[in-house]
Amino acid sequence: MSLNRYIITEVLNDLKNGKLRRCLEMGFAHEDLVALNNSEILTLLANTSVPWSRIVINPPILKGLINSSEALLQEAALINRMLKLHASSKMICEVFGLTQREVAFRRSLLGMEKRQGRWTELTEEQENELWRYWLTLIDKYGFDVHNEHDLAKSCMWLAEEKNLTMAQLWMAIRKWVKEGLHS
Repeated sequence: MSLNRYIITEVLNDLKNGKLRRCLEMGFAHEDLVALNNSEILTLLANTSVPWSRIVINPPILKGLINSSEALLQEAALINRMLKLHASSKMICEVFGLTQREVAFRRSLLGMEKRQGRWTELTEEQENELWRYWLTLIDKYGFDVHNEHDLAKSCMWLAEEKNLTMAQLWMAIRKWVKEGLHS
């Protein structure tokens, strides 16, 4: 489809749906829109080989949209990875601001069964060992323990390294931070 035909199709669709302002923002004058009621003029404009419109890219806006979409994709991948590591719905809601329903929907998209009950609690020995290892992780990767995203990432690393669930680790990590056991 030529650009001319595409523009005509869009304008006619917008006019049909009462979006006059959008047509004016595209650069059409009121008289131009009145002239489009004539089917012969429409045919001429749609079929002419002379380009009467052009596309203009706004680089700063485009760059901003690309960057924000990349950030959203990275966040979605992080959430999916955390869910696969059995992060609790409460944790995902706290860190990313999702609703319980959104978390449940993401779990279903990942083909994850709904789990009933609580995970087994860590023993004191496990918790002490994990705490020491967690301290090395936050130092090594420079995690900010006052940043929820960094805390979640440190929890994810710990879950992967020690083959535990994020749900089991999250409460312990939050407790360590609250008690100041991170320096």
